[in-house]
Amino acid sequence: MRVKHAMIALTLFATALSATAVTGCASGGLVYDNYGHDYHRWNPGEDRFYRRWETGTHRSHMDFQRRSAGEQRAYWGWRHR
Repeated sequence: MRVKHAMIALTLFATALSATAVTGCASGGLVYDNYGHDYHRWNPGEDRFYRRWETGTHRSHMDFQRRSAGEQRAYWGWRHR
């Protein structure tokens, strides 16, 4: 009986841990800024700034990581102003 409860608890814990890891990677990862030589947490606030930059510079939406180094540098330059 105790073994079953321990296995259930372990399974629930592993499921919760993996769900947290997946969610954290999707919305809260750290992104290095070569322009400012610092890290930014990519969260909903940073995403709003990024989308504002895309709109203001007439760019179509694209994941930041897929942008060229020059475009990433342009974003960080805009972000630090």
